[in-house]
Amino acid sequence: MEGRPSRDRGTRAGALAAGQRVEPDARQPTAALVRLADLGAATRQGDGDVRRAARMTVADVVAASDLLDELGMRSAPVPSG
Repeated sequence: MEGRPSRDRGTRAGALAAGQRVEPDARQPTAALVRLADLGAATRQGDGDVRRAARMTVADVVAASDLLDELGMRSAPVPSG
């Protein structure tokens, strides 16, 4: 299939390193939405839609994500109280 490496050509990383186009995995958009929700940048609605939380800018989200990565955390701590 065009855009995806065949099994005998190696991994997706190998295909990227070779400059080949690789389609995103179906889990990547879901993982991105989960990360945004973990950071407080998005909320999941009752109907299943995910909406942006207006209180965070893109710069805020990137900074929070970078900080969590540096701390080795998967999600932001939940405030108590």
